[in-house]
Amino acid sequence: MPISIQCPTCEAKIRVKDSYSGKKGRCPSCQGAIKIPKVAAAPEELIQQSPPRQPKTSSAPSPAVDAVPATTNVSDDILGFSLDDLRSEGEAIEVNKPKWRTVSRHSNSQTTAPSRKQSPATSMASLKATREKVLNGFSGSIKPVRRTLLYRIGVVLAACFVVILPVLYVALIALAGWGVYWHATENIAIASMGSGRGRVVAVMAYAAPIIAGGISVLFMLKPLLARQVEHGGRISLNRNGQPLLFEFVEQICDAIKAPHPSRIDVTFDINASAGYSGGIFSMLKSDLVLTIGLPLIAGMQLQHFSGILAHEFGHFSQGAAMKVSWIVRSINHWFAQVVYARDEWDEWLTEVSEETDIRIGWIFYIARAAVFLSRGILWCFMMLSALATCWLARQMEFDADRYEARLAGSTTFEETSFRLHLMAFGMQDYFRNMMVRQPSAQETGNPIRNFVLHCDSLGEHDVKRIRKRLQKAKTGLLDTHPADPERIANALRENTDGVFQSRLPAEALFQQFDKLCMGMMRI
Repeated sequence: MPISIQCPTCEAKIRVKDSYSGKKGRCPSCQGAIKIPKVAAAPEELIQQSPPRQPKTSSAPSPAVDAVPATTNVSDDILGFSLDDLRSEGEAIEVNKPKWRTVSRHSNSQTTAPSRKQSPATSMASLKATREKVLNGFSGSIKPVRRTLLYRIGVVLAACFVVILPVLYVALIALAGWGVYWHATENIAIASMGSGRGRVVAVMAYAAPIIAGGISVLFMLKPLLARQVEHGGRISLNRNGQPLLFEFVEQICDAIKAPHPSRIDVTFDINASAGYSGGIFSMLKSDLVLTIGLPLIAGMQLQHFSGILAHEFGHFSQGAAMKVSWIVRSINHWFAQVVYARDEWDEWLTEVSEETDIRIGWIFYIARAAVFLSRGILWCFMMLSALATCWLARQMEFDADRYEARLAGSTTFEETSFRLHLMAFGMQDYFRNMMVRQPSAQETGNPIRNFVLHCDSLGEHDVKRIRKRLQKAKTGLLDTHPADPERIANALRENTDGVFQSRLPAEALFQQFDKLCMGMMRI
């Protein structure tokens, strides 16, 4: 007879065939590891029954349940069998989950398996139950984070650079332009000196500073005239499509007393960020955008994911510091474009100087020297600005880390830090090996799930290397983020369990998560 069990993670009720007694698998609702209780058969049943059909297994040995990381998010039979297989045998499975999806053993394509259609009432009840489980994890608000003295000093230094650097930048452009104008009006007599070839040389001597200086001024103006590059590879979500995500985000904002984002975007990055939608007007209107990487959602539990969001919303709450930091970073971006960026203008100047007869081309070599000199001066400005900006950025990170610890817990912060390093290492290894390896039986058509599966299958040697790298990290003068040991120590000093507790997978916040991932592939 069927065996009734309850998932210890999400409390979903599941009924399975008694032939799976003693087996291990994954809950189809939250993907948590479960074990089917072993039921003893009657003696006569042991004699008369034929051997049960063995469930499908992967070629790799199945690890024990407690050896699987809690953040594993795969829907296949990594523990020996898949509950998808139980469905195919007509078993009744009571779970709060949309349509089942299963994996073909003969290809790496993902197909939709036949399933019972849920009525609208059942679907709404399922969404309501998930919403209650998620939002019941909150137990209140956190105490406001008190700004440190170093944080305040960083804001003052950055604010000074906000005023000084643009003035110096414009002054340098004005000085170069005035020098060209002065030479053109005061030294015009040079062009009339000599006769014959001497007159030609005199005209070129008069024209050379004008041409070189004018080109140099144009190259310094170029970053101010350049259009901002649009960042692709993202999808903007809306409240109607992802209501629980927006409600969860706003709940965290309220818990840490931060403004709500006006937009939520998803990308393929193993990262999350908070910033302005673009331009000075978005900063004045506090038009804030939260960007979340889909791999974070697939590879994190809700406990860790909530902390990451709290960190970003901590930046939202930094108000004046965030605005000052954004302005200084924009200025640094201008400087970096002047110092490092090379485009059609640079290619044109190089080609003209090298292809033109040297009797005229020397003027363009002087122009290249003038551009090089102006870039050198701006490099000095950029480095001074970077020192102040990075100092402020590190203090802002410490500040945001306190928000994360107070919401999700100090020890959770340490777990999240390691998980992020593990996923960063896993992504490099995954893309390095994906072209030369055979797909495993557990892989689906969703590349993000395959990536998370790869991260969770990393060997102990790799895990030790990652931990060692994390523990030995040091902070540099131009680092925008403190080293992880400093950040972890800062979070552990908070000594708190946090105000949100949930071990559900982060993707529980999303409707049709696989469809969203596959939609990103088409961008």
